[in-house]
Amino acid sequence: GAPAADASIIRALEHQFPPGDAGWERELHHFLAERCTDLRHAHGAELFESAALALARVFLSRGDRSGARDVLQAQRDRAATFTRVPELPNLHLALAALDTDLGHHDEAEDTLRRLRRHPDPQVRARGDLALARIALVREEPWAEDIAREALAALKAPGDRCDAALLLAERKDAAALEEAIRLTALLG
Repeated sequence: GAPAADASIIRALEHQFPPGDAGWERELHHFLAERCTDLRHAHGAELFESAALALARVFLSRGDRSGARDVLQAQRDRAATFTRVPELPNLHLALAALDTDLGHHDEAEDTLRRLRRHPDPQVRARGDLALARIALVREEPWAEDIAREALAALKAPGDRCDAALLLAERKDAAALEEAIRLTALLG
């Protein structure tokens, strides 16, 4: 058969439209509803996830966080009905972040629980970082512990910087120094 498109095509197409473009939104809705009716392979899951995240970004570019959350939640629920249920770690992280921002902390926590069993330790650490954000908002006593664990496990400088800044918010001087160092690294 013909080679399947990969997830990078969505990002390439997304850059061809202005943020919040109604035509791009229509195309993404059509693609997700008509072309992603089931998944049988891992590369299809990446494409599906990329399209769902792009559609959420359309709503976010208009300032509609609730709409973006609804998109991600609907696509997550749809994916649960596919022949091969995909993991969709980036979709889950984005949904948890939106839920946290909107004050839906219990829903965010439920979403993040799915990532605790993910085979990729970086995905698990990013999930822990998101959980630490919720714990800090709730002023849980274990918030710093999970943020430190995430910081120790994360590899990407941007993720490490986020963890360090989270700890710095709690007056952790060493974390503040680490955040400053990582920010300089990121440019």
